[in-house]
Amino acid sequence: MSGAVGPIGPTGADGATGPTGPTGASAYELAVDNGFDGTEDEWLASLQGATGPTGPTGADGPVGPIGPTGADGATGPTGPTGASAYELAVDNGFDGTEDEWLASLQGATGPTGPTGADGPVGPTGADGATGADGPIGPTGADGPIGPTGADGPIGPTGADGPTGPTGADGPIGPTGADGPTGPTGADGPIGPTGADGPIGPTGADGPTGPTGADGPIGPTGADGPTGPTGADGATGPTGPTGTIINPDIAFAANNQSDTITINLTTPTVISLPDDQTLSGITANTGNTEFTVTEAGLYRIGYQVNVVTPESFASMILINGVTYDPSLVDVGGDINTNSSEVFATLTVGDTISLAVLGEPGTLDLSAGSGATLTIQQIGLS
Repeated sequence: MSGAVGPIGPTGADGATGPTGPTGASAYELAVDNGFDGTEDEWLASLQGATGPTGPTGADGPVGPIGPTGADGATGPTGPTGASAYELAVDNGFDGTEDEWLASLQGATGPTGPTGADGPVGPTGADGATGADGPIGPTGADGPIGPTGADGPIGPTGADGPTGPTGADGPIGPTGADGPTGPTGADGPIGPTGADGPIGPTGADGPTGPTGADGPIGPTGADGPTGPTGADGATGPTGPTGTIINPDIAFAANNQSDTITINLTTPTVISLPDDQTLSGITANTGNTEFTVTEAGLYRIGYQVNVVTPESFASMILINGVTYDPSLVDVGGDINTNSSEVFATLTVGDTISLAVLGEPGTLDLSAGSGATLTIQQIGLS
């Protein structure tokens, strides 16, 4: 029969540390041993699954102390400058200067088309150099936790330390609330510049810049060869008739206070024997007709003055016929009638001064009862 179990004795002293075991294989080496075929970078890329949906925002935990700012990483070398759009156009067959290429991009403004679907997001541009740290501001309210960023590359596996004794598992405590997001670590080294994206559509024309100052005037080029004589132009219109050097003229008057018998049907011609001046124009014996001896354009003026106001009409007769533009008929009792007209005459035409009116008489004024002036002003 067994006796009762006695109490547990005291723990014995730790034994001496055993020798360090061999370095274990890295995770990548284990993956290769288990069938992975590819480089370490490809294996690392295969570990990153698609980004899962954003979990619900946990309750804000107490604000933890701000950790020390990590040291800035070394700035990577600047990548090679990519080819300009013009250089790419030349590489793809464009033949011309850069200005000509720019001009070729601008077509006539077409109607506004429908809004196109969003294009793919272009690659993120290279990070600029990190500026100097500013003073730490007060902690702002916690914003919502953003989606988890892509995992950085896994660093090389360190050498395994000695395996310590396994402690007894303690009870699992409740999951604490998420603490605030710590400060962003320093940027990693700048990766190589990505390939140029496709050339975007031409933007709207900007406002026209101010006109530049005029450049210096270049030297005058040599005279070109004389061109052939042009065909004769069309004949211009005939110029105005020149001034007549010795025009034909006539002036005659009646200063004798004659009494003129008039009627309503037949004009009575007035005799003009006084103060005559005739050059190229002749008068008949009764001084009632004056004949032109040279064809042309003539200015003809007259005046009839009577002692007592009477109702009468006056006119010029050309070849015995009333020249209508010269007719003056006021329609009431008057002392004076006068007119001046222009007429184209031929050789032999006669000019007379005449009156008519209600049957009766007209007493011409003394000194200048009637006058007639004829002056040639142009040739036919």
